[in-house]
Amino acid sequence: MRKLILAGVIGVFSTVAVANTPLVIQQGQPEPMGAPVAHKPAKTYQPNKAISDGRASLTIAYSGSKIGAEDLGGDSRLNGIHVGFDAIQNNLMAGVGFTYQNDSDWKYSEIHSKFGYYFLNQANSYGVASFGIGYAWMPAKEFPIDLEYLVLPIEVEVGHYIHNNLAVFGALGHKWLWNTVTEVCLGNFCGSDTLAEMDIDGFTYKLGIRYDF
Repeated sequence: MRKLILAGVIGVFSTVAVANTPLVIQQGQPEPMGAPVAHKPAKTYQPNKAISDGRASLTIAYSGSKIGAEDLGGDSRLNGIHVGFDAIQNNLMAGVGFTYQNDSDWKYSEIHSKFGYYFLNQANSYGVASFGIGYAWMPAKEFPIDLEYLVLPIEVEVGHYIHNNLAVFGALGHKWLWNTVTEVCLGNFCGSDTLAEMDIDGFTYKLGIRYDF
């Protein structure tokens, strides 16, 4: 109780002391009416830089495809990974890429180059349409069959930047594969030829990230 009383006395004296202290008024020049008010700009970033500045970009993505032909028993669903490197300048893209996919019967490896055009580049989002040319190797897993193809892919990619230089994207496309080599081995005998009957095509899809530097 004594502590409460002591605290009350100290509080009263503090109040009186403040009341007896003269109020100091600082003289100053009032702000002129109509003077501009400085606003602190909000922190923003420009992830998709002006394309005219030029940049390089690395992509890593899950890659899937559904390719085949009715004469060959229908389509195969392949899944794997895609890695690409692109250079962008003045709304134009040029790049190279590598894709590896497989399923229970086949392994598929592809290298390609591509050329694209940015039809969207605003509000941290972008879209690019591209076409390319490549070469693919498609060996069977359990049989002595090796296929090789000339590849013509087309694709539309749409993405959104989540950080200054990092975007997530999805892509849909289609590709045509023309057979250049069909090699089959029976025992010690191997034969190879180019067979139009082995030509295939199908659609492709990707989901991945793009990093600009």
